[in-house]
Amino acid sequence: MVSATPRRLIRFVNVFRLIKTSLPAHLLELFVGDKGESDVYRALVAQLVIVTGAPDTSLQYFSALETFARSEPFAKVTEQLTADSAFQAGTDHETVERVLAGACEWQGRELRVEHMLATARLARRYSFTARPHGAKCRNACTLVGNSRWLFLSYDGVPGN
Repeated sequence: MVSATPRRLIRFVNVFRLIKTSLPAHLLELFVGDKGESDVYRALVAQLVIVTGAPDTSLQYFSALETFARSEPFAKVTEQLTADSAFQAGTDHETVERVLAGACEWQGRELRVEHMLATARLARRYSFTARPHGAKCRNACTLVGNSRWLFLSYDGVPGN
């Protein structure tokens, strides 16, 4: 699901390990859940697969995601991308579509745009093509539901 190339698969595994090891144990337990059922965890894994496995269309995915209200179902983002001819022309758009379909079918509640936005900055940090270049790096605490997640993220403000 990540990619047909071993290099991209290794990159995904290494990035995921880096993120997991950077979280304190108690946050890691909250983040993942007992059986990987956390919506935020599901969102992060899907978006890491997109930035490592589909670099050509990852920027279009993140741009589309940012146009939706936080409370909307994530399926609307998928519908918009499917109808976007520029996205469909991307060489790796099928990888993004498979990842998004898998994320929506994964156990747990319905994914919402807010779940994806909560981890989008972190995932984009590890992208070669969708990274917000020139953005200042900062620690951010994102509120999702009643849980707080600490992520190293970008604030989108051009840095010096």
